[in-house]
Amino acid sequence: MVSTINAQRSRISRGLLSPILFVLLFLECSSVVNGQSHIVDSTLLVEASVNTVPAVFLLDTGAEHSALDKHFVTQIGLNSASVQTVQHPFRDELSGSVWVRDLWIQSIATKNVHLLTTDLIPQSRALGEKIDGVLGVDLLRKYWVTIDYAAGMVKLDLLPNGKLGRPVKLHSVGDQFFVPLRIQGKPMDFLLDTGTDLSVMSYSGWLQLNRNLKAPALISGIRSLGSPTPLRLMCVSDLEIESIEYKQVPMRVLTQASLGFLSFSNEKGLLGSDFLKQFMVELDLGNETMFLRPNPDYRRDNDRFSSIGIQFLKDASGPFVIMAVWTPSPAAAAGMKTGDRVVEVNGASTAKMNQNDFSQQLHGPAGQKVTLRIKSGKHERYAVLTIKNLLCQPSAKISSASHNVSRATVRP
Repeated sequence: MVSTINAQRSRISRGLLSPILFVLLFLECSSVVNGQSHIVDSTLLVEASVNTVPAVFLLDTGAEHSALDKHFVTQIGLNSASVQTVQHPFRDELSGSVWVRDLWIQSIATKNVHLLTTDLIPQSRALGEKIDGVLGVDLLRKYWVTIDYAAGMVKLDLLPNGKLGRPVKLHSVGDQFFVPLRIQGKPMDFLLDTGTDLSVMSYSGWLQLNRNLKAPALISGIRSLGSPTPLRLMCVSDLEIESIEYKQVPMRVLTQASLGFLSFSNEKGLLGSDFLKQFMVELDLGNETMFLRPNPDYRRDNDRFSSIGIQFLKDASGPFVIMAVWTPSPAAAAGMKTGDRVVEVNGASTAKMNQNDFSQQLHGPAGQKVTLRIKSGKHERYAVLTIKNLLCQPSAKISSASHNVSRATVRP
């Protein structure tokens, strides 16, 4: 039986599921490992076992329900049963479900767990690491969760652990937890979402922000996993949580109505790991509270958006294929088009480069030159582009060194 979407708008994850993979030119391909957890591209991964089979779960406070990859379910011999509708940010999905006899997350055991099933192959490909499941709020709210992005550490405890920071009271709707914000003076509630690597403002939030205000400059042509239409990027000049101001915060934005739960008028946006990673984060979801304290190991990357303005994927034949060109950007000014293949960068063939190698060539300080050999159909040409800081200028004043905004992957 297919269930209807209820008031809580159940879902597994936001914006990471799609048959098409895009990788941004300024991709951070770093991976930090810490015992039973690690981080890849701002995404927190936790070790687990399902019926004694080792597994890796994505930590996702935006997911109401924990889930298993449907291919992993088949691999370990489980049978998916009931079907229900699950909402993502930009689309809906029919999801099955399974019962798991023994689920271990780190050293914590849970018996007879009901999990949804979904296709996590796109996430695995985007991260370059196999993801077997999603650890959602239905399980996370039972524990005290400690997150250190810099160390790649997630720890689940039954009791409070570590030093508490500034408390932030969350608003809950079912198994959704919202952070009260003020964005450029406008009050908004954003879904707390460790599964999103760059925060998103919904169409409704965009309308609220720009009512009686001058619309900020936007970069268009951004492609995101799961979104049928391109998004835009903007720089939020002021974001306030618990009377503390944060300046120059990058954010994806919907400037038209969309499918999925972000199309609802009461959904203002998602607060992702790009913002949270500057803190040591403690979550007490059972009591609707988050604690934030500045992470001494966090370092702001002032070149976060210094790029030529393309998104790309690795073609099976070797070159990188341009999947999106931002506007305005050096790439757009040079006439680069979707479908173009970059066969050489700065004199080196791209055939054996990985995503990180290619990204490093195209990302750097504003003013740096990049030479590309581009193939468009049967035609080839060279283009010399100058890297430009496209968003959230690093020269802007920051309220406090400990309150800077992070560089995080905008994984489309």
